Amino acid sequence: MNCIGRSGRGLEGAKQVESILNGIAFNTIQYSSKENHDLRLNDVSFGTVLSAYAKSATAVEGGILAAQKAEELLELMEEMYMNKTISMGPTTFCVNTVMNAWSQVAASSKNKREKHQAAERAEQILIRMEYLYNDKNRIELRPNTGKPN
Repeated sequence: MNCIGRSGRGLEGAKQVESILNGIAFNTIQYSSKENHDLRLNDVSFGTVLSAYAKSATAVEGGILAAQKAEELLELMEEMYMNKTISMGPTTFCVNTVMNAWSQVAASSKNKREKHQAAERAEQILIRMEYLYNDKNRIELRPNTGKPN
C-alpha cells in the first residue's frame, strides 16, 4: 500500500490504495469472529491511505476531492472505532495528515473562496481533535506541532 501511495500517481494512486484498504475492511468484518486472520485494519493502514490522499491534494485539479476523501476516510475510521469494528481510532498522525491535505489545497488554490474553505476545514478538524483529547480523554489524539510525511 505504501509503495502505491508514494508512487506519485496522484489521486488515482490514492484511490488504488483505498481499494486495498476496502479489501482489508471486508476481511476484518467478515472474519472478525475468527481468531487468526492475517489482514486487519489499523491506524497504519488508514494512515497510509490518508497520506496518499494528502499527497495528491497538492494538485490544483483534484486537490479538493483528495482532501475531501481523506476527511471522509478519517470520519469512517472514527465511526468504525466507535462501533468497535476496529480497536484503535484515529491518531494524531491521521488527523495531522488530513489537516495537511486541506492546507495543501489552501496553498495551491488560486480561488480565494476555496483557500478560505480549506483553511476552515483544517481548523474545524483541529478543534474536533482538541475536543476529543481534552474532553473525551483520547490520548492518541494529543495535539502536536509535527507535520506528517
